[in-house]
Amino acid sequence: MLKTIDRYVIREVMPPFFLALLIFTFILELPPLMDELEKLVSKGVPWQTAGHIILLLSPQALGLTIPMALLVGLLIGLGRMSADREAVALLACGVSPYRLLRPVLVLAALATAATMYVMIEAIPESNQAYRRILLEIITKKVETEIRPGVFYEEFPGWALFPRQEAGTGELGWKDLMVADTNRPESIKLYLARRGRIEVDPVNRTVRLVLTDGTMYATGRPGEASTNRFREQLVISLNPDSVLRLFDPARGATEKTIAMLRSDIADKRSRNQSPHNEIMAMQQKFSIPAACIVFALIALALGMSVAKGGKLGGFVVGIGVIFVYYIAMFLAESAAKGGQFPAEWARWAPDILLFPFGVAALIMRAKHAEGRLPFGLKLARFGIPAWVRRAGSGDATAGRSATANPAGSCLPSARPNVPSASSSTRSISA
Repeated sequence: MLKTIDRYVIREVMPPFFLALLIFTFILELPPLMDELEKLVSKGVPWQTAGHIILLLSPQALGLTIPMALLVGLLIGLGRMSADREAVALLACGVSPYRLLRPVLVLAALATAATMYVMIEAIPESNQAYRRILLEIITKKVETEIRPGVFYEEFPGWALFPRQEAGTGELGWKDLMVADTNRPESIKLYLARRGRIEVDPVNRTVRLVLTDGTMYATGRPGEASTNRFREQLVISLNPDSVLRLFDPARGATEKTIAMLRSDIADKRSRNQSPHNEIMAMQQKFSIPAACIVFALIALALGMSVAKGGKLGGFVVGIGVIFVYYIAMFLAESAAKGGQFPAEWARWAPDILLFPFGVAALIMRAKHAEGRLPFGLKLARFGIPAWVRRAGSGDATAGRSATANPAGSCLPSARPNVPSASSSTRSISA
């Protein structure tokens, strides 16, 4: 159960966390958001649908911004406590920085779970929903642009002329005439009682389905052929003319783990390097693990940004994030060049910064005994004695503060000294 100090630390961290999450998500999502809005609004998509698509695109940014917001929120919250001398009061009461690990790790665990859910489940699911909405938009766009009594020539080499719509609750048109002029030496003319357009953005296919009609084809001068069809006749059209503005190509980071494993096996069977797929799969776990690393670093550095206040915490957080992504990009480049294992490329920043966070937390605690959390001793890990004595200058204050029972700030009880009257009575007796 969380105690008073745990709840207090969490309350201090949550407001800057949500503010940083909003800022980072807005910054990362703004460029692709403007591109999507330009494509959708220019094609007459309602604002309600555009807003739904914006929400579907947000998980792609949240997978990166939750760890960053946690780091900045912890630095600002703990820095505010240090600036107001609340951290000094806690240390005077015998509360070690190790004691603050409990609320900090609780927040880190929640952020890790949320980030893992976004990376593994939310991004692929939102991408699928995004594709379904695009399919509906593209299908309605084509159907609304092909109007009865008007020639439609947006498909290169094809001309469509429907006489009337199919009817209420039905897709397509009635009495449709279609002309195929892709080959001038052999022009084809289709007359069908019914016809409709089927658009599949995922597989990038556009099909014209005709039912119950006749095909007339010209050949050499004076030659012509006729072909009667009762069942459906499927004609494949060029998808680029329809899908060029809506290209929902699924990237490696947007695929599920099962899809990535299938792609990895397929590339290995064709003797191709699956480093992109391997890094995308490992990223689904390495970025959530960064929440734990950022939590340790924030606890160690959060007490040291008191002079800078909230701005100092934000600047320190941006610096740590910069180092993290620089290390990740360098490892990624080395993995693509075959100089670093692709399985460890996304884990390189965590492996680099985790020892730094632990060491910074130890140095920040400044215990002359050199103890680690959970009662461990530095001497067991082979750390030299001069490192264990690094904080001996402040050890006196720490020992005097921890001398009070249960870390209480109250003065110790007065000893039970006999009063003068009781002594007099005993002597006279």
